[in-house]
Amino acid sequence: MNISKAGVVIAVCGLLISLGLLFFSARNTPFIVLVFFIGWVALPFVILLFCYLYFARWSDAMGRALVIATLFVTVGSIVTYLIFTVWPLSSTPARPWLIVPAISLIPIIALLLAAYPSRKS
Repeated sequence: MNISKAGVVIAVCGLLISLGLLFFSARNTPFIVLVFFIGWVALPFVILLFCYLYFARWSDAMGRALVIATLFVTVGSIVTYLIFTVWPLSSTPARPWLIVPAISLIPIIALLLAAYPSRKS
């Protein structure tokens, strides 16, 4: 299994586990709100999966950087969601589900910005 396929597997597992924890935590959430949360929680993983399609033609260094970003996003998301699923906040239970995807976008954006100049050469 090459590094790109391993990264895709990691991203898909991260997506499925994150959504599973969201469904467990949001049992009493109105449907329309849950739909928006599903999209927001899935966004970093979907962007990573598109990056694997797009970066397939690029260097090995970019592939390794993408896998590192995928591991960072996946492990960070799952650990945070698991903590707040087991010990939910009573005041604002939605806070981690709003903040984690936004923070997860930071390394993805950094990777895309770093990759942009290398694409021209």
